Amino acid sequence: SASDEPPDTLYRNSLRLTALFVMPLGIGGAAIIASLIPIVFGADFTPASCAAVLFLLASVPAGLAVVPWAYLAAHEQGGRLLRVTLASAVLIFALLVIAVPSGGIVGAGAARILAESLTLGLLLIAVGAHGGPGVPWGALARTFVAASACGLVAFATTVLLPGLAGLPVAVVLGALIYIAAARLLGLIAPEEAARIVEMVE
Repeated sequence: SASDEPPDTLYRNSLRLTALFVMPLGIGGAAIIASLIPIVFGADFTPASCAAVLFLLASVPAGLAVVPWAYLAAHEQGGRLLRVTLASAVLIFALLVIAVPSGGIVGAGAARILAESLTLGLLLIAVGAHGGPGVPWGALARTFVAASACGLVAFATTVLLPGLAGLPVAVVLGALIYIAAARLLGLIAPEEAARIVEMVE
């Protein structure tokens, strides 16, 4: 079970498996949200679609940041977490002050992506400074490729089948492409897949 794994292995696997879920949701969601917003809220909300795409993409580094945060908290590194939190707050405030006047809500979305990415970077650096395990960059890169393929197919589907009818098709095709890419790129071991199925059941 996961509780029997060494801490370093558990940390890397947690990052890898978190990315396995967060990346397709963030990137795939960003691919279809521009088509979904006008359908749900009306054509008047179409200008907000671009910002929604950016905020969904920002959820990827934000989701991944949970793992190094939990690692530092479990190792009683409250001081490091406090410093990262303060730096992140100052960073996002400065970015919003710069981005919002010139870019509006789209600028805010871009600032959020940058702030969340830098916060994730600070947390990963803090884990390393504490002598923690390294990041499985190869697995994360492969997961990003698979999630990007999912998002690309979903977006192309919404372009070819605009409107409400294309959204469920985009979701299904995107999911199938992601599963196929995950299998092709070896993102999850058979025993991990069995464990996930047990958790779902």
